[in-house]
Amino acid sequence: MNVRDPSCSLPHRSCPSHRTWAHCARRNFIVIALAAIAAPAWAAPVKRIGVFLDGDEEQAGEIASKLAKALRAYGWREGVNLEFVPFAFAGNSTPEAAAALVRGGVDVVFTANTLPTRLLQGASRTMPIVTVTGDPVLNGFAASLARPGSNVTGLAFSLRDIQLKSLELARALVPRLSRLRIFSSGADPEFKSQQSLVAEGQRAGVVVEWVKVAALEDLVQGFKGLSTADGGAAFINPLPFGSRQVGELALARKVATLSPYKQDVRDGLLASYSRDFADEMARIAAVMDKVLRGVKPAEIAFEQPTQTHIAINKRTAAALGLAIPPEVLLRADEVVQ
Repeated sequence: MNVRDPSCSLPHRSCPSHRTWAHCARRNFIVIALAAIAAPAWAAPVKRIGVFLDGDEEQAGEIASKLAKALRAYGWREGVNLEFVPFAFAGNSTPEAAAALVRGGVDVVFTANTLPTRLLQGASRTMPIVTVTGDPVLNGFAASLARPGSNVTGLAFSLRDIQLKSLELARALVPRLSRLRIFSSGADPEFKSQQSLVAEGQRAGVVVEWVKVAALEDLVQGFKGLSTADGGAAFINPLPFGSRQVGELALARKVATLSPYKQDVRDGLLASYSRDFADEMARIAAVMDKVLRGVKPAEIAFEQPTQTHIAINKRTAAALGLAIPPEVLLRADEVVQ
């Protein structure tokens, strides 16, 4: 396209006026700009975000949808410059599942909880991982909260603090609570030594015990002798199978169960005291945006949540023969009817 007007050249004695030349120059600039807009350009590459979560496909899709919405504030649009690859393992998390997602060629993965984070980091030490997890330093995911120094960053919370608050909640829900049994996959170092929780339990007259769970049968055995009618309760950390199975087994054996995740309460567990990340998606999106634009997770500080969330399942309480105290219901942020 010839965008030069022969009547518009640098002013000289034959040019009508400097004003005429300035007008022509502006017109040429506009024509050139419009031509550039009309010309074909290479599209920006689409970024792919993996979503690796313990749940069903619907839950993974819901999280991906929320993250996509939060990322719009940073100029990312699903179907334009962004694509999601959801992977829901529904309690059947394995190294092979994590490796398959990594091989799928994603730019970054979002996950939550200790076990899937560990599986993903085991599958790749270079692929960026944005996670919501307990004590990333203690778990070996980061050198420090301020400078992770690894391929993992995101939001962090103290599981120790949640356990202490869960003990308090269990005492309010279970009359004459005398035994709190904590079930762990064994992958979380925090469960190896929790002297503060044991000491707090002793002051309250509650024996705190740990049970390592590798299979469903370990959970069945761990529930023995833990009837809520006799003052027993269980704290369930994420296990290598679904929370619905945990809830069904607990109800069958009349055991009150607590969790650090409100989704578990929706799946049938009695109650949860957790850090509330429902309103933190904007913060996750902010971290994700930095990673998508090339900042290494090693240089992005872990953030910590500022809000808490209490959830109670009234159906489960009724099945266990428990009356929820009015003050607990008033404190609850969510009540499953």
